[in-house]
Amino acid sequence: MVGTKLIFIEGLTGSGKSTTAQRLWLHLTRNGHAARWFYEHDTGHPIWRPDEPARLVEVGALDPGFLEELSQRWRCFAADCAGSGSVTILESALFQSTVGFLLAMRTDEDAIARHVMGAAEALDELSPVLVYLRRRDIARALEAAFADRESDGYAEALVEHIAVTPYGQASGVKDAADLVRFYEDWQALVEALLARLSWRTLVVDADTGNWSSRERQLTDFLGLPEMRDEPIRIERPSRFCGVYGDAQSGDALVVGGGESGLYLDDARRTRLIPAGDDCFHIAALCAKACFSEESAGRFRRLELRGRLPGLSPVWLRMEGEQ
Repeated sequence: MVGTKLIFIEGLTGSGKSTTAQRLWLHLTRNGHAARWFYEHDTGHPIWRPDEPARLVEVGALDPGFLEELSQRWRCFAADCAGSGSVTILESALFQSTVGFLLAMRTDEDAIARHVMGAAEALDELSPVLVYLRRRDIARALEAAFADRESDGYAEALVEHIAVTPYGQASGVKDAADLVRFYEDWQALVEALLARLSWRTLVVDADTGNWSSRERQLTDFLGLPEMRDEPIRIERPSRFCGVYGDAQSGDALVVGGGESGLYLDDARRTRLIPAGDDCFHIAALCAKACFSEESAGRFRRLELRGRLPGLSPVWLRMEGEQ
């Protein structure tokens, strides 16, 4: 049983939405359900166009008629889902991307609420369900998210992202502490909207960090078998491991690991999840890493496949990597 054609995964930044969405998508497909997942930054996103928020922030105001255009996208998306034979998973699209962006643009809260409830009405025929990963202590949650992503400068990037918006300029956002006020305002609005939605909703306490409990709640909610990670055994992992370079940018990508699993050897050791035919899902990203051109016991070519902005598709084993 799933009982819906549309599953929303929502929550504060850093609450685990992408990981939850990906694991649910894979679990659905493994249990015989046709499913598709739209990642937050998917370049083919049904609601938000690439670079659209940045363009509107640069202008400093919403285009006339933008909210109606956005409403029309929700209606088209509803029609697409209704005609699809798949369960669609949409992460971050309603509360984080839509409510968060409109709030940052200092859109009147009543107008935001009307937009969200209008989108909900357009989607009602799909019997949508909402999974909300609730964080009660915003300051502590942001601190943990920033610590987890310290290596990629996430806190600084998010401060800069909010600081240039009308909200950020009016409120004087200049550091991570200032972001707490913004996300407290965001959460208050989200909680009010949550109370008005008539959708079947699962609210998960995301403060505990207990992923097993979170996933049991999710599978019970959707009437799915329990998620179980099968033991992984990588045949001859040395074939995959090594340094691969992007000829255009000069960037390098390191694959590490052993028989029990592979990962991208970045600061977070991003897991590679076997997907068959020498391909791997990249954890928490809607992308695959596929290896080919094996020679002398090593793969020479790594392709990154997915609808992600700025994704370099082809990486070659670097000279001297044997």
